[in-house]
This record gives sequence, C-alpha cells and structure tokens, in this order.
Amino acid sequence: MLNDKNRLMLFILGHFITETNKSFTDKPLALSVSKADFIDAVMNLGVVAKKERAIYKNLEQIQKDKYTLYKNKQLSLTKKGQSAYLQIHGGIKPYLKALEDINASNIFNSATKAQTRLR
Repeated sequence: MLNDKNRLMLFILGHFITETNKSFTDKPLALSVSKADFIDAVMNLGVVAKKERAIYKNLEQIQKDKYTLYKNKQLSLTKKGQSAYLQIHGGIKPYLKALEDINASNIFNSATKAQTRLR
C-alpha cells in the first residue's frame, strides 16, 4: 500500500516515463533515466518541497514495494507500478480535463453573472 508521498513519487516517475517515451512510439526505443537524473528533475520542477535524500528514500520505498525496478542504474516501472500509475492517473484525469477545459475556454471572461467586489 502506497502512502501519499510515495503515490506522488510514483505518479511523477510514471508520467515522466510516459511523456518522454511518446516521441519514440514508432521506433523500437525507450528512454531510461537514472535515479540521480530523476531526482534532479524532480528538484528542478519544484513540485515537491523535499530534499534530495527524502526523494531518494521515497524511490527506495516504492522500489522495495516492487513498484519500480532499478536495473543497470536505470529506473523503470514494474507491471505493478505501471498498473498503480494508471490507476492514479485515471483518478485525477477528470480533474486535469476540467482544468484544461477551463483554461482553454477562458470561462472567467464569459461568465456574465460574475461580479468583482472589494474585500
């Protein structure tokens, strides 16, 4: 069972792998990432307010729980990890879609009954 911190780390890793491999869908290639490179990427994103050691510990825990595999100094998701990532992604997909639709339609400009008030 994943706690919230480990679910977030698994989601970030799963999304990172999915997005980076999109450009290789028609080729027999897959991008791989080392733990150090992934930790640097997470730190640069600023999504989590953790230090490198804490991110490393979260990666170690999801590896111990068999959600990820660290082989030849490269991180990858196991079948269990891929399944968990898809479940997490499926759970938040409606919210992401709603945010995209709101941002794309510029709903705030079209709301005729919205009023601005002084606080």
